[in-house]
Amino acid sequence: MPLINLNGIDIHYHCDDFSLPWQNTTPVILIHSAGGNIHRWTQWMPNLAQSRPVIRFDLRGHGESSNGTLIESVDQLIDDIKCLLDALNLSEVHVIGASAGGVISIKLAETLSPYVKTLTLVASTPFLAKTDINTQTWGEILRTQGTEAWLKADSNLRFGQNTPQHVIDWYGQEGAKTPSETVISLQSVLLAQNYANILSSIKTPTLILASRIDGITPPAAQETLNNNLPNSNLMWFENVGHNMKLEIPDQLSNVCVNFMNNNDAN
Repeated sequence: MPLINLNGIDIHYHCDDFSLPWQNTTPVILIHSAGGNIHRWTQWMPNLAQSRPVIRFDLRGHGESSNGTLIESVDQLIDDIKCLLDALNLSEVHVIGASAGGVISIKLAETLSPYVKTLTLVASTPFLAKTDINTQTWGEILRTQGTEAWLKADSNLRFGQNTPQHVIDWYGQEGAKTPSETVISLQSVLLAQNYANILSSIKTPTLILASRIDGITPPAAQETLNNNLPNSNLMWFENVGHNMKLEIPDQLSNVCVNFMNNNDAN
């Protein structure tokens, strides 16, 4: 598993590319959610990697990146991403961010706009503090029971009713790879942000993928994104929850491939 030392810590990443070697396509970087890791995107890889190079990485302190690392700011995470792209000699990428990864992606598109060819936000929000989550309960579960218990405690908000139990169990088990202290630090950083006021400055072509029954990043947050991002398109999906990227991976990844292909052609 490749590790690269950036800003004094080891970042775990993968690069996969099964596209036609004579095609000239822009790579895509995937940014996972709080308590996640690169494996959250596994089911997306067959479609994405056939279309272009795909970079997945574990946020600092998450997964197989340096364990026990706390997160101090969104800017710190963005600098990690910039250093990774520079180390891979990538000056332009498509960006797909899910949930908290989408919040980070919004700021990334504003801060490093020359790097970002398109932006796709999956079940995301510009302001975690205005969602339906109970942050006090979340924090208590994380402190006393750990990341896996936190992820599974409100699975009714995270998943649609038709999600198999083995998917929910796997989701929690993967979360156990990230210390709860790291997740708490990321939540604290994100809860302090409200990016609604920067959306109008982000001219990047943006695709918003949203669930109508998402209780963590609810429909109102998706409407805020779409109404304020000047070059966005909002797509709704039915009967799936906040973690729709695990529920309908083929459908969502195909939508993303088409979106990126269309923008590569422009």
